[in-house]
Amino acid sequence: MDEEIKKLVEIQNVDIKIMDITQQIVFLPEEFQNFKSVFEKKEKEKKEKEKIHTGIKVERRQQETELKAIEDQIASLQKKQNEVKTNKEYTAFLDEIENFKKKASAIEDSILNLMESDEKITEQGKIFSEEIESEKKNIEIKEKEMIKKIAELNKILKEYNKTREDIVKNVNSKIFSVYEEIRKNKKDGIAIAKVLTENNGNVCTGCNVYMARYMIEKIRKRNELIQCENCGRILYIE
Repeated sequence: MDEEIKKLVEIQNVDIKIMDITQQIVFLPEEFQNFKSVFEKKEKEKKEKEKIHTGIKVERRQQETELKAIEDQIASLQKKQNEVKTNKEYTAFLDEIENFKKKASAIEDSILNLMESDEKITEQGKIFSEEIESEKKNIEIKEKEMIKKIAELNKILKEYNKTREDIVKNVNSKIFSVYEEIRKNKKDGIAIAKVLTENNGNVCTGCNVYMARYMIEKIRKRNELIQCENCGRILYIE
């Protein structure tokens, strides 16, 4: 039984490595996706800024068209003003022209503000695009690194699985079945636990529960598989 226990410990050590590598293989794409999500968020933000920028340009063109129409109206009124025959008509033209000039002035101010916004967003967009382009390159590099790392881990995992198979071949099938059943039912995948004895308090390292002395004696005899009465793990003493 002592040899069988030693083989189970070997298997468990390999299983711990396999679990660790498997977790890394799962974690790496998740980590990459989190990094990529930040980039995708910035790309979305860039598109939103471009949409706002386009809106400013459209609004500016519309106001420029409106300003041109008002300037044409002013020019037309000024031409007609020279043809009036009474002071009353002349004054009416002056008032109308003045109103149009006020409208034109307000539109000109608005156009200037839009031009300033246009320039500011254009400059910000340039910087933002450079940042995104730089991050895009980083993503490509990280993706290649991730693919390479996963390939390496899969190679190591394959080797550990082969080692495990070789050890399992030499383990009693019934004992191994007990080990496997326990392992699959444990969240941490630990099926066999060392017992800390004497000065360390006779404790199962799987669940940290005190072991009765009769249990310690049974484990020491190594005549049979002894399982923890609390967590069910196979117990051994070095």
